[in-house]
Amino acid sequence: MPDAEGDLHAMLEAYTQSRRPVAEFDEPHGVSSRFWSVPDAAWCGELSALMTDRKVLIADGHHRYETALAYRD
Repeated sequence: MPDAEGDLHAMLEAYTQSRRPVAEFDEPHGVSSRFWSVPDAAWCGELSALMTDRKVLIADGHHRYETALAYRD
């Protein structure tokens, strides 16, 4: 089920806007990356519950297999 109501987007936006990323860098081809630490177990539980009935697309090719195994487990 897509995020038609924007719940996932709103949750991630609120989290990232209220905290500083732990790492930021620009890649050679102009892609900017930012990473946040998420130590809040309750927040992770809310995110997990929100994703229960949704499909997950892993677009990063070289991590797809490992991520799929971790998601399965």
